[in-house]
Amino acid sequence: MNFEKHSIQYENKTINYTLYRKKVKNINLRIKRDGSVFVSANHKVPIDYINSFLESKGNWILKNMEIIKNKNELAERCNFGENDKIFYLGHEYILKIIPFQQNKIIYDSRYIYLYTKYVKDSNKKKEIYEKWLREKSKEVFSKSLDKMYLLIKDYGVEKPTFSIRKMKSRWGSCMKYKNKINLNLYLMKTKEDCIDYVILHELVHLVHFNHSKNFYKLLDDLMPDWRQRRKTLNCK
Repeated sequence: MNFEKHSIQYENKTINYTLYRKKVKNINLRIKRDGSVFVSANHKVPIDYINSFLESKGNWILKNMEIIKNKNELAERCNFGENDKIFYLGHEYILKIIPFQQNKIIYDSRYIYLYTKYVKDSNKKKEIYEKWLREKSKEVFSKSLDKMYLLIKDYGVEKPTFSIRKMKSRWGSCMKYKNKINLNLYLMKTKEDCIDYVILHELVHLVHFNHSKNFYKLLDDLMPDWRQRRKTLNCK
């Protein structure tokens, strides 16, 4: 399998991509977790044809590259130093590091207080914070799932279980065959309205597994303002 580096121009922006030549029938397009663009195509497909294909997908590529960029920034924005900013459920807090023998976190309307003996160890402070965040997410996601399930239960959907993961390329995913949804831990940095949207989006996949017209029609019926919630989520 050979690979080549190429680029196209779309709306005055350069889109760099890596092309893999291999035995495939179709041109396949993928954006990786770091925002890089990968394309696979048969050896017989001319490069001009591949570039034309990518130009036809230019809006989709730029949109998803921006979404991934925002998600990565949201996940990595805080270095866990004194007075760093932390987003929690859509609100901005200032981080205060307090020397203490036991690890704990409390917060008020303005500050998040991280008590720890590892005051100079950023990785350890991040680990403590994410452990706390994961515990909080169980409560928040469970509450949201209960609420969103009421909207869709009449469509023959059994209430799914959920797992919490750190993901860079998506906010959630659905495993219909397991009746389970996966939710991104970093959703805890966004508004609860946005969390509701992501969970309902995955619940609708239990009825319509792909992004068909029927999928979006049902989503429109259940949450008419979902587009605005998605915009808020992806611009965070």
